[in-house]
Parts: sequence; structure tokens; C-alpha cells
Amino acid sequence: MGENSRHAEFAVISPSSTLTLKFREILEKRGLDCIVIQASQMDAPEVVSRLKDNGVKIFISRGNTAKILKKIVGITVIEARHTFFDCYYSYKNARKISDRIAFLATSIGYKDILDKCCPFMPGVVIFPLEPENGEAYIKTELGKLHDMGIEVAIGGLSLKPFVEAMGIRYVMTEADDDEVNDAIDEALYQLSIEHEREKRSEELEKRYVTIQTIMDSVSECIIRVDEHGIITDFNDYAVNLLPRIRKNLELSTIFPNCSSIVTACMEGKHVNDEVVEDKEAGYLILSVNPVSLDYKTAGAVITMQRQQEIQNRDEKIRKRLLARGYSAVFTFPSILGQSTLISDAKRIAKRYAEVDSTVLLSGETGTGKEMFAQSIHNASSRRNSPFVAINCASLPSSILESELFGYVKGAFTGAKDEGKPGIFELAHNGTIFLDEISEASPDIQMRLLRVIQERQVVRLGDDRVINVDVRIIAATNKNLKMLVQEGKFRADLFYRICVLVLVIPSLSERREDIPILVDAFAKRFGQDITMTDAAMDILKGYSWPGNVRELLNVVERMAVTCEGGIITEEIAEKALYGFLHSRSNRPSSDKEAIQLALKAADGNKAEAARMLGMSKTTFWRRLQEIEGKYS
Repeated sequence: MGENSRHAEFAVISPSSTLTLKFREILEKRGLDCIVIQASQMDAPEVVSRLKDNGVKIFISRGNTAKILKKIVGITVIEARHTFFDCYYSYKNARKISDRIAFLATSIGYKDILDKCCPFMPGVVIFPLEPENGEAYIKTELGKLHDMGIEVAIGGLSLKPFVEAMGIRYVMTEADDDEVNDAIDEALYQLSIEHEREKRSEELEKRYVTIQTIMDSVSECIIRVDEHGIITDFNDYAVNLLPRIRKNLELSTIFPNCSSIVTACMEGKHVNDEVVEDKEAGYLILSVNPVSLDYKTAGAVITMQRQQEIQNRDEKIRKRLLARGYSAVFTFPSILGQSTLISDAKRIAKRYAEVDSTVLLSGETGTGKEMFAQSIHNASSRRNSPFVAINCASLPSSILESELFGYVKGAFTGAKDEGKPGIFELAHNGTIFLDEISEASPDIQMRLLRVIQERQVVRLGDDRVINVDVRIIAATNKNLKMLVQEGKFRADLFYRICVLVLVIPSLSERREDIPILVDAFAKRFGQDITMTDAAMDILKGYSWPGNVRELLNVVERMAVTCEGGIITEEIAEKALYGFLHSRSNRPSSDKEAIQLALKAADGNKAEAARMLGMSKTTFWRRLQEIEGKYS
């Protein structure tokens, strides 16, 4: 079996026994699996029809038989063309019988090659013949051979009985190796083309089926029209929405009162969310997207949905999104500390949780404003509804606006096709936390004021009003009253959010809470640490510009770098001020640290040295110094 051949995909219909033998011989040499059938030109069409039904695509034949087969629709016929050598070899065989020889030229190609061979075949007669004219014609024409004195005729299988019936000797045409190989190569080439064509056709069919499946799967009507406004394709949803729709129907018959839509399709214009009314389907939201080919309008794709279905879907999506985890995790017990300031802040916040008024949380960065916001939410009547937070300083103004209020399809470049609900919608019946509200742009401030006043939002690119019921908790680390005086914050918005105010103390104002926080944070990191008094004094004496958030980071740093869970003064300094810029570069000679290490190591000096990160020699020397100093 040859690499490029396929069983029963090409066949040889041979008009002569010599050609049959030659094809079989060469096909066997080349290892190709091919059907070879010897048949007269009268029988050839029936043979080909049968083979075609069995999957044969390419046929090889010669002379008039090939000419007849080429008239059959749906097949490819390769002609095994005569060569100089097969003509000459046939002539030599005929000369063994007589020198009065005639070649029966049954095709133009055969006659052409014979004309070229004549100088090498003296005395030969080229006798043109068209066998497809019928037996009567054949007998009449061949009768002329007697008058010409011809004693030997050369031709194919189908003419042999006619010639021999007149007593004229007959020689079958020869077959040349090159002729046969060329025909086989051409057949294999045509097969490869056919396979590629079938592959592409299959891919196109799959692509078409996939596209049609996609179209039928979407929950909106899709209609394709050409540049003349004629409907060419549509999906199942379109049939349900518009039962009268048909292919090759003018779009104007579907929308007789919407000439602008038809014009847009024909002129390549975009239409976004146009509201049209259909007597059967009701109000529809329709969009037109032009199709261009080589910068020319090639029609358009129309998408549409019932307005009521869009509204119902929006409600369903909103409910699903609200149940997706927009929840508060912190409660008042999560806020650690026993100082008077933090206790007072928690007491006031609990009172605020009992009412539904807007709250403004004021405090430095890292004091835990969101923890207070979540705790207020979880202690309020809205605890079972969403808690949605957004940082007004973390996004550009244009993006923040879309996040706050949402948008509809086509509202701006890059907008999701399905649109997106804003956080006011997501927080419906719950709480929205606006962190760093001082960073909101004037445009955002104006829209926030309107939402707070009216409890209604309008998505970007839409004119539909959506009612929302939310409690607003805002937070800032700046002096909003001063920003109002400087014209950097709207006064009307300030007075809207400044209903209930809670000032959250900084860590430097409640230093007595640091030991409680350190212990809790260390346990969070899975560490059981012990701090020396000197190390704790280092932490209490620090200014803590990053507040509780900074303390959390420092505790994690100390827990990772300490040995054996003991935090020394040196470790605390390095955790606060950095390994390269610590306030003291001296080695720790803290008596308390060495005593704690020995206690933790059950008196094992080598283990205590390892816990403090010292060599045994250094540990022993410092121990001797301490014992000598305090003896």
C-alpha cells in the first residue's frame, strides 16, 4: 500500500489488454492499491457508475474511452496519454505481420502524437475514427480499410471485434512505462487535492454547524441580512420571537414601521439598543452591527430581545450576585483592645448599629475603619443582606463611576456585552462601604449625592431608573470639613454623609493595647512568642504611623526572624527600623533574653545559643559577663 494511495479511491478503466497488464505491473511495483478493470468503451460508463457508488473518486483511462467517461458528471478522469514509444512499439509488432498498417485514431490527442511519429513509421496510415457515433458508423468507416489495402490495424479493445470480422489482423496498442507512471502520479495528485477539498469542506461544515449552534444557544434573537436588506440567516430564538420570519424575505416586511433599521443595515450603520414595537412580540430592544468585507458593506447582524425579558433577567442576575458572598466577616469582638479610647469607639459604634442612618468613620490609615464598618453592619438589622465595599482612591474616576453605578451594553468602549450591575445594586437591602470617600472626583461626588438623596441609580448608557435600599457607611483619613472649606469636597455631600460620626483612635493613642494585639497577631501566624520587657518597650515607644496594620506586619516579621519564639530588643529594633538601619547595631547583651532562652531550653546552653542566633562561644562569653556583672 503506497503512502499516498487510498483503497478504492482511484481506478483504471483499461481499453486494451496490454494497458491492463502494464498498469497492474507498475501498480504492484509501486505498492499501490488500485482497482484495474478492462472494459470496452460501451461497458465503461456502467463500470464507472458502479465504482463511483463504492467511493471511487478518480478514474484513469485512455483514448475514446477516456473521452466518453469525461462526460459523466461528478468524477475526475485522468487520461493515460499515448507516447511516441507506445506508438512505435505497436508499429514494430504490426510490421511482423505486414507493412500495410493503419492506426485507428479514436481521439484528437492520439492523432496528434501519431502525426508526430509518422516520420519514424514509413507507410503507416492514420485512420481517424469516432466510435461514439455508433456501430453502423464504425462498420461503414472500417470498411474503407479494405479499399485502402490495409492488412493490419492498431487500436483499442472495443474496435478489435469489428476489425477482425472484416478479416483484417489486429494489434492492440502498446503501453509505455512513462505513460502509465504519469497517469498514476496525476491520479494521486488529484486525490490529494480531493482530500484537501473534502477536509476544507468538512471544516467549513463544522464551522457552520458550530456557528449555528452558538446562534441557537444564545438567549436573544439574531438575524443576518445582506447588503440589500434580505434575510439570509436567523436563529431559533428569532423564530420564537417572530414566527413570520423566513429566509430570502425582505427585512422591511418584518419591520414595516422601522425604515431607519432597514436603512442602517443596508448602509453599514451601527444602532445600539433601539426600542421598537412589534404587534406580536411587544417592545423589543434592538441593535444593528454592520458586516464589512474589504471595506465594503456586506450586510448586518441584528440582535434583539423583549424588553420585559431583559428586565426579568436583570432582576435574576442581581439576586444571584447578591448571594455570591458580599458579606461582612468582622464583628465587634474582632476589634481587639481594652483601652478607654477603643472601648468608647466600640460602644458608640454599637449604638450606631441600632439605627439606619449614614455613618462617617474618621481615622488614620490602618486604624481599622473597615473592621468597624463590617461590625456595624453585622450588628444591624441588615446583617443578612450584602455588605459591599469599594475604595474610592483605588480606581480612576471613569472606572469608579462604572463600578459604583454599573453600565449597559455598549455604554463605552470595552464594556461587557451583557452589561454590569454597580455596587449600589449589589448592596440592595444591605450596606455599602465607601472607603476614602475624600478621593472621589467632583462628578462622582455629585452622583453619590443624588443616590443618597433619592435612593435611585441609573446605569451608564441607560435611562432606566433602578430603586435601591442601602445603608451608607463612608470612611476618610482626611479632614473633610477642611476639604470643604478649600473647595475640594462638596459641602452638600459632606452634610449628607456626616450624620453619625465616629472617630477611630490611632495606635499611638492607645499604646496600652499593643501587648494584646501582639499576642493575637502572633497566634494568627501560628507562633507562640515571648517578648522581653525591653522589646515591648521598643514597640510601645514607636510612633506607629501605619497604626494597627503596621503593627500586624511588624509582628509577622518578628515571628519569622526570631529563634525559639523569643523576641529580643534587637529583633524588635530590626523589625521596626530594618536590618540595615536599626537604631543600635550593638549585639544584644540583654540579661533577660539570655535567661529566657536558658529557661526555654531547660538549661541547655547550646540550644539557648541557637535560639538566640549566637555561636556557642559568644553565648558562653556573654553568660560569663552577665554572671560576673550581677554576682
